[in-house]
Amino acid sequence: MEINNLSYYYNKFKYGEDIYRKLMKHSVNKILIVSTFYDAYILEQDGLLSEQLTDKYNKFKMLKFPEIVNVTNGEEALKQLEENTFDLVITMLRIGSIPPISLAKSIKEIYPTLPVFLLLNVSSDIILIEQDYLTSPFIDEIFLWNGDSKLFLAMINYAEDIKNVENDTINGLVRVILLVEDEIPYYSIFLPLLYSRILNQTQRLVNEEINEIKKRLKMRGRPKILIAHNYEQAIEIFEKYKDYLLCVISDVKYPYKGKDDDNAGFKLINEIRKEKVDIPIVLQSSDIKNRERAKK
Repeated sequence: MEINNLSYYYNKFKYGEDIYRKLMKHSVNKILIVSTFYDAYILEQDGLLSEQLTDKYNKFKMLKFPEIVNVTNGEEALKQLEENTFDLVITMLRIGSIPPISLAKSIKEIYPTLPVFLLLNVSSDIILIEQDYLTSPFIDEIFLWNGDSKLFLAMINYAEDIKNVENDTINGLVRVILLVEDEIPYYSIFLPLLYSRILNQTQRLVNEEINEIKKRLKMRGRPKILIAHNYEQAIEIFEKYKDYLLCVISDVKYPYKGKDDDNAGFKLINEIRKEKVDIPIVLQSSDIKNRERAKK
């Protein structure tokens, strides 16, 4: 066989592997958690956090489990950020003299692309959150701790998704799942389940690969999840990633033009169907009356 032919087949063989190497450029290797000692203890004890997360990372052929650094207040957090490089900041609600929203603002002014999540540890905290927290441009997402370590893994995966989705869709044609939900307790439970299904399915697809390094590379090609909390956010994500959408999972009731709308989910579907008639869409609702309407 001529050298040109050998070169052609070699490059063709390497092409797929090279694409995977271009994906997931941003990974969460170091996490800063801002919480009281008690909250940090609860997080660890509730889900045996470190042990279970290490097991999950090994199971899904992911990179090594991130290093976690705990601090008890905003001042310590800002000092740590000056001295070290972090890929994700998770702050609890009660962290001393600097409230989470002010801490997040200070962080974003210096590190605008660093994801900052607010983690609530009891459901009653949702009532305490002012509208400023729910609409803050400085807090990327709010979650409610439910004692399940899968939520922590989902938060890590989501932080990686929002950082990588633009690059991965362009370079690897990676698919996107749009989740539209405004209820913090619900998506804090649903998101870990969704990631678990995605990781398990992706793992089954790569299990035929013998080489462990290639298995880890191919796991990077899993679908990404993006969350929207209102109609306008959902439309913005749809317009940007409509050519890569795998499916849409939407609640029926959520804000539309700043007010709760019982028909927001149906309005979203109608708008999406104008451009993409074949995208799978799942509507979720606690109101049985919406079942028949969704089928139409």
